[in-house]
Amino acid sequence: MAGRLDGKVALVTGSGSGIGRASALAFAREGAKVVVADVVVGGGQETVRLIQAAGGEGLFVKTDVSRAAEVEALPRDPDEGLGRGGQGAGASGPSTGGAASAGAGVLAVGARGPRSP
Repeated sequence: MAGRLDGKVALVTGSGSGIGRASALAFAREGAKVVVADVVVGGGQETVRLIQAAGGEGLFVKTDVSRAAEVEALPRDPDEGLGRGGQGAGASGPSTGGAASAGAGVLAVGARGPRSP
């Protein structure tokens, strides 16, 4: 895959489904190596499979963006994960723990996620 993002690494949170997955696939189509970060293992692995099936490179990292330690553990160094950094995107998906925990999860991501003020 070749494009405007050749040689870059895109880190996409919430990329196990929905808009996050679509973003990860778009970055890959443009030539980026994609770090797929999601709390849902099956969804994240499926996104990597789709990236690889289209000829791209992807790496799944199980990540709950409401937990600072997990965000800090994401690959950042050129020798980690897929290589050099360059792009980032975030998307939050639904929680699977019922209505109460879904609301708490969305609030936690919105209030304490990696890009919150």
